[in-house]
Amino acid sequence: MVVRKRKRLQAKYGDDPFPEHIQLIEAIEDAATDRREYNFYMKGFRELVEEETRHLICAELEKIIWGKARPRTAAAIKEVAHRIEELIEAAEAKKKNQESEERRRNIEFLNGNRVLSGLPPLSEENIESTGPNG
Repeated sequence: MVVRKRKRLQAKYGDDPFPEHIQLIEAIEDAATDRREYNFYMKGFRELVEEETRHLICAELEKIIWGKARPRTAAAIKEVAHRIEELIEAAEAKKKNQESEERRRNIEFLNGNRVLSGLPPLSEENIESTGPNG
């Protein structure tokens, strides 16, 4: 059944019936990929970007068919974009916490070595002023 329908469409429209629609979809996919490139891994990020891309494609096709995107599609795009932003914020907060924890461990290690050498431990302010930029 599907094969016959496809053959009828190919006979009517040729091998590539709607090249402008395919180009539109590819452009949306490329734009979504370019806009959401980040240098760190986040679990679930790729899936959310793909979901957002599907909704964006749907919205563009709705604009072609009905002249505007349906409210449900627009709401889905906003909801997925919000989830993506939340995921990015959580990843950035996690990275910041890891950096703070690493700094704290480094200070403890430095002060431990200073005490073993008979030197007084440094306060965090002293470490800041004796750092590479201080």
